Amino acid sequence: MDDDFPLFGPKRYPVYRSKTEYILQEALERLGLKPVHSYKLSKMVVDFAFPEKKVAIEVDGPYHLYQKQTEKDSGRSEMAESMGWLLVRLTSKEVVENPSLAAQKVKRILETR
Repeated sequence: MDDDFPLFGPKRYPVYRSKTEYILQEALERLGLKPVHSYKLSKMVVDFAFPEKKVAIEVDGPYHLYQKQTEKDSGRSEMAESMGWLLVRLTSKEVVENPSLAAQKVKRILETR
């Protein structure tokens, strides 16, 4: 996709960060939050994490509406939960339309953990 930017993870595997992820990261940082991008959580990599709070953030694009993907997402949420993590899902639409509000939502969640 043309809106993805290749980066490299800790084991030199390609990590792609979408424009939406950049938008969210900037909004989170404006609130003083320091998310870890492409955090490895067991057998999966989440978009962002706050390891000290055990909160993971996923930014879901439109393909997450397909049944097969929603089933995979549910499994990922269950896996995270079984390890004591909270997996928060934000839609790419809510991030793009109002990044500040999406970041505030994450901040409120972090404050309760």
